[in-house]
Amino acid sequence: MSTLELYIEQATQCRQEAEATTLANVRERCLRSAAAWESMADHLRVAETYRANEAIRKAEQAPLSSSLTLGTRDKSNLSPQSRGQLRVGTGRYRVD
Repeated sequence: MSTLELYIEQATQCRQEAEATTLANVRERCLRSAAAWESMADHLRVAETYRANEAIRKAEQAPLSSSLTLGTRDKSNLSPQSRGQLRVGTGRYRVD
């Protein structure tokens, strides 16, 4: 079961509990819970759509980025002190 299916199932269950109860405060609580589950499902749908669109965009740009040289960076915007080589020592990075 996916997360989206879980959210939808929980919202449905909360709505059923709201219909089955005779207590007003319990019904309101169940309806608020259902609304929260539906909101989480909506947010997840938006996130999944964004991820899918982003993956498509990156796949379309892949041929362009493969022509770039890996391992080189433009250091023109760095200060003279930070243009040095980074070294790893005792768990900290320092600039030589």
